[in-house]
Amino acid sequence: MASSTKTRDYKLQDHVHPLTKNNLTIKSIHPRNVSVRRPHINNDTVPSLQSSQACLAHELSIEQQLYFKLLTESCFNGTDKQCTDAFHCFSSDAALQPLLPRLLVFIAKGIETNIHLHDLNFIIRFLSILKMLTINKFILFDKYLHSIIPTLLTCLICIFDMSKNDNILSTIDHNAMNSYSTIWIVREQASDLISYFENKYSHISYFTERIISIIKSNLIINNTTKTFSIVYACIRTLLLINIQVYGSFVIDILQNYKKTKIFEADFDLDYNEQQTIFNQKINELLEKYNLILEDI
Repeated sequence: MASSTKTRDYKLQDHVHPLTKNNLTIKSIHPRNVSVRRPHINNDTVPSLQSSQACLAHELSIEQQLYFKLLTESCFNGTDKQCTDAFHCFSSDAALQPLLPRLLVFIAKGIETNIHLHDLNFIIRFLSILKMLTINKFILFDKYLHSIIPTLLTCLICIFDMSKNDNILSTIDHNAMNSYSTIWIVREQASDLISYFENKYSHISYFTERIISIIKSNLIINNTTKTFSIVYACIRTLLLINIQVYGSFVIDILQNYKKTKIFEADFDLDYNEQQTIFNQKINELLEKYNLILEDI
């Protein structure tokens, strides 16, 4: 038994980044040695975000806090090599699990801030960090889904309220050949991540139902603004989650669109360009999933 435990420990150590190898201790913890934090009970007081962050900070060693700072700063302020190394750590370092709650808060807050700032390129960077974390086979998200799923759904269905002559639009990258816009990339990455988490954690009670409810309500409620990229991303996510269950619903939505033409354009492309991209991408989905809808 002792030999088996040592073997598992060595396998884990092999996947620990050198920066954290000296700080990772693998040992059993007796319940008596676990400190119990009892928050002060006061009916008139609600724990603040600041106190929650302080609690998180105390759960990490100084070395872990420095490692967190190094990784996050390397992604946005480091050299290309530092950024590449950080992304490699996110995808493979076995010592990241204790940092996961803080990393997810960092990602969620970063996306929320840049949605308000309309900086789509930074949003993509945060989504890419999350993507790397999902590749890491040593990380479990089940206890922290509540801190990231709402953010991904926001990326999927939020409206970027920007005028077409906004100077910020000059920073958005376009694919000249396809008139492709960054907003479609943001929504597709969010769609991929939502379907990943749903597929892996669908056993959690009501997890799938909550995701589906938000996506479907956004598609069917008449008084909500629907852009081409939002509708496409919602349809794409439903099909990724379960084509058998939601295929007919998707066809109904598209049939209704053919009659009403109620979708709007996003800020960075004109209506005809958005409609062209939408039709192309919907046709690709229909072909991929063998769904039949004429003249879309």
